[in-house]
Amino acid sequence: MTQKLRYFCTLLLMAVVGVAWAGDVTDVLTPDVIGISGSSYTTWSGVTATSDAVYAGQSSAGTGIQLRSNNNNSGVVTTTSGGKVKSITVEWHNSTQNGRTLNVYGKNSAYTQATDLYGNNAGTLLGTIVCGTSTSLTIDGDYEYIGLRSAGSAMYLNSITIVWDDGASSDAPSISAENVNIAYDATGGEIAYELTNPVTGGSMSAETASDWLTLSGTNFDSPIAFSCEANEGAERTATVTLTYSYGDNETVTKNVTVTQDGNPNRPGTENNPYTVAQAIQAIDDANQGTVSDVYVAGIVSQVDSYNNGQITYWISDDGTTTNQFEVYRGKGIGGANFTSQNDVKVGDEVVVKGNITYYANGGVYEFAANNQLVSLNRPVSTTPTVTVAQTAVNVVAAGGDGTINVTYENFSQNTDISVQIQDETGAPTTFGWFDADIDNNNNVYYLVDSNTDTAERKAYLRVMVADLDAKEVYYSDVITITQEAYVAPSYATLPFSFNSGRSDIEGTEGLSHNGLGTDYNATSAPNTRLKFDSTGDWLLLEFNEEPGILSFDVKGNSFSGGTFKVQTSEDGVTFTDLASYTERGDAATKAYDLDANVRCVKWIYTEKVSGNVGLGNIVLEKSGATVSLTIKQGFTATTFSCDKALDFSAVEGITAFIITDENGKTQAVTTVPAGEGLYIEGAAGDYQIPVIASATAITGNKLMATDGSTTLYSDNNTVYYAFGKQNGKEAFYKVPTSGFTPSANKAVLAIDAVNGAKEMIVIGGDVTGIESIENGTIVNDNYYTIDGKLVKGQPTQKGIYVVNGRKVVIK
Repeated sequence: MTQKLRYFCTLLLMAVVGVAWAGDVTDVLTPDVIGISGSSYTTWSGVTATSDAVYAGQSSAGTGIQLRSNNNNSGVVTTTSGGKVKSITVEWHNSTQNGRTLNVYGKNSAYTQATDLYGNNAGTLLGTIVCGTSTSLTIDGDYEYIGLRSAGSAMYLNSITIVWDDGASSDAPSISAENVNIAYDATGGEIAYELTNPVTGGSMSAETASDWLTLSGTNFDSPIAFSCEANEGAERTATVTLTYSYGDNETVTKNVTVTQDGNPNRPGTENNPYTVAQAIQAIDDANQGTVSDVYVAGIVSQVDSYNNGQITYWISDDGTTTNQFEVYRGKGIGGANFTSQNDVKVGDEVVVKGNITYYANGGVYEFAANNQLVSLNRPVSTTPTVTVAQTAVNVVAAGGDGTINVTYENFSQNTDISVQIQDETGAPTTFGWFDADIDNNNNVYYLVDSNTDTAERKAYLRVMVADLDAKEVYYSDVITITQEAYVAPSYATLPFSFNSGRSDIEGTEGLSHNGLGTDYNATSAPNTRLKFDSTGDWLLLEFNEEPGILSFDVKGNSFSGGTFKVQTSEDGVTFTDLASYTERGDAATKAYDLDANVRCVKWIYTEKVSGNVGLGNIVLEKSGATVSLTIKQGFTATTFSCDKALDFSAVEGITAFIITDENGKTQAVTTVPAGEGLYIEGAAGDYQIPVIASATAITGNKLMATDGSTTLYSDNNTVYYAFGKQNGKEAFYKVPTSGFTPSANKAVLAIDAVNGAKEMIVIGGDVTGIESIENGTIVNDNYYTIDGKLVKGQPTQKGIYVVNGRKVVIK
């Protein structure tokens, strides 16, 4: 139907019924209507039509209306001057743009410029029109302003058709009515309505789908009566639809909500809380689902825990632990936090509000979290009671003593208080290893001897109060004393070493730990894998023989402000500080000579402020530990290195040297730090070198310790020399450029290449002890200059030479 024809029909209907209603207005936008000219983009203008609308956008000659997504001035904006846009239809220019999407936006404030479509002022995305798939979009909602924007590549339209409500005043019929609320015990009510602009011949009807509410009558004059039964359950609602029919199948509707209050006295309400049994039944009736917003009354039968202002406790109908109902993470009255676990006590009469459910994993009926107390009544008892703070006490195998606090209520001053020690059946008895009595504060003091049996043992006791005035005797709950079995200690065998992770501690004799964190990565901290990351973390090493040197690697990781200690003990009970670390540092090896009576070493993080501590490479030598050194037969010297500090002062038959320059100058040493390369002179044979805790650092040593796995190459920076014998001569010989892998626990000379590349270096020390010979005395042996160069034949030039490994002077 065209706009003119629709308008004509509207006038005709108005003449028939005597009223006027608003009609739809259609605007068809084409390039000529919006004033496109030339090949450049121009702003649309001159669009008034019947809508008095203003449009803005872009176009290109010969392509119809063009919309672009990459230009700030692209898009189409329409304002309807108070009307409501109902639909948009587009005519695509051609099929080459199939799949391109046109976005349609709506808003109820004016677009000030086309760039609004690209910012936060674009409005609500109402839908899309996709070329080749759709051409129109119905607008669901009242929007006075509509924006169009390409969602991707440019698109071309032959026309845009916009249908909108012109916003003219309407005399169409309308229904007004208020929602209705009735009391829980009401058996009926009325729905009053007003009909504006009724039409001759029009009629009103009403209907509802709710089965609890019945509409009365058929004429449905105002008010409309309804009937129902009293509501014994929760609040309920029904929707009544009023429909006014008129004209040529025209209708107008109005929905009215009828709400009936729930019975405030029904079970589970504040006025009539569920019992625990009723709450369980309500959950079962809901197929063990959740029943929301109910009240349950009970007596506190057990208090479990307090955490962050919430208490988990249990209630029952009789205050016993039979048929309990859990109150999980309950809060106080009005949802306030509790301040301590004592805010709820066994025997309290409470009403709790919240959602009740069945917790399948735990197999319990409970209030879910976020429940709250509605009321708490703590009955005042006049019955004498004796309450002990603990009913189960665990004692270590070594024995010990302790105190159990006792509370006495509602007793007269004339009482006699004692401890009754009994067996498992409750019969009075005595135990040779256990005793208990009442102290001066009327608390229980107990004493337990050490347990040497391999089975645990138990003793039982009660506090007994005789009220002499009432001639009654009252007892506390039974207190069970359990002493753990004796377990023979696991001792480490010396020498001991450990450089592994936490998981290997349990399988290592003599080691135990508490609280260590996940190991550090072995590649990033090879000697400090064990992680101490909390106050109280410890590692304990126990042994049963006289110790020697203890060494380990320790490293602080962001360690600041705390204290990490190493402690020793003779009995495993009393510990003495051996060392204390309070500052961060790189991984370092620590070594200590332990006293002969020490049998335990503990590493403990006594106070953490920030950061962690790494520990590893633990080594404990036996008292008098030594390492072996051998000079092979046919040799008068060797090289040596060790990962322990050593003392050569008391070893007879050998002398230890370092080499201090490229000419083989030596310096005797007695105490040597770990990892130092040495040159050893002495008779062929085996020697034992004592291990010591530490030694003063040595400087200027040209000898480098070897680990047996490193291949050395002489190059332009460093020349390496390995000790050996060639042609009967002991000396340091140059390592070939092809490389050489020396054995572990040996040493090589490392000389800067700038000092020359001698073929060998003969060790001789200072010039003292050089033997003088006359020319011609030695004829057949090879001569070497002091810097290691071979001289063919007997030298004719005066000077110092090396022959058969000894220095001589040619005069």
